[in-house]
Amino acid sequence: SAGTSTNPWKSFAFAFSQLDSGDKLIMKDGTYKGGSPARLNGKSNITIEPDTNATPIWDLQWGYSVSGDTAAVYVTGKTGITLDGLTIINCRGRGIRFEYFNDSGATCTIKNCTLNNIGRQGITLINSDSTTEKYITNCKTINCIQLYNSNNVNSGAALQVKRSHNVTVTKCVNTGSGYDGLIFTIVTDCTFEQCISYDNRFNAYLEQADGCVVNRCAFF
Repeated sequence: SAGTSTNPWKSFAFAFSQLDSGDKLIMKDGTYKGGSPARLNGKSNITIEPDTNATPIWDLQWGYSVSGDTAAVYVTGKTGITLDGLTIINCRGRGIRFEYFNDSGATCTIKNCTLNNIGRQGITLINSDSTTEKYITNCKTINCIQLYNSNNVNSGAALQVKRSHNVTVTKCVNTGSGYDGLIFTIVTDCTFEQCISYDNRFNAYLEQADGCVVNRCAFF
């Protein structure tokens, strides 16, 4: 298909595969069912956002394996990647995973996204140590880490920032996680502000967090 407003692509995996640096992907309203993980590797300055007044929902229907480090939306970055306004539900593996934003000046933003009924981590930003700011804003994780077991095989956090620098997490809500609600680990100069983490197995966990700020947050 053409990938136009009148003849749009039908799956996230195919749509992501068609994107090139500088493109904008507009998600139309509706519930998209099933499909394989959507990957975006090594591109820059791409925006993925909903159409006007649209609420795109991706229902994975518990469809893909938990093995490996992939996710329903898996992005390895150059710079300028924005994911805005996507809801992901019923995902057996990870929900959203951004990593390797390491180049000088590399930025990325995850905002206005909701993850509900996720087998492993809801949102992960990892291995990203560029000096410029990276953002996770106004996101919700609900009932993540649902495949947690006592051997910690699927432990982690509904929202996880790891081995990264200069990340700002604001106005996010984490609830119902089978393990941690929030993890900041092996990070520097990160900010966690105006967030709420509640009714998780553990609400928040910070380790090897140098120069980080936790401000106006609630854990209960």
